[in-house]
Amino acid sequence: MFAISGVKAWGDGISGLTMSAAQSALLQLDEEPHTKNWRPQLLVFCKLDSQLKLPLHPRLLSLAQQLKAGTYTYRVTVT
Repeated sequence: MFAISGVKAWGDGISGLTMSAAQSALLQLDEEPHTKNWRPQLLVFCKLDSQLKLPLHPRLLSLAQQLKAGTYTYRVTVT
């Protein structure tokens, strides 16, 4: 007598933890976020002048600083 069975994928502990974390995160989406912990992040793209010393549009950086009210950091990326 011979029994023929298919290949069974039993999984592993890491995939179980990943699925559990994903399920927990999805269930928490219904909860209203606490606004105290929310901080907007700004990413500013700017070009430099021909000598690569000063931004071409310095008012853009000034606007970013005003939006952040001087309390949080913002990131500047040179393009």
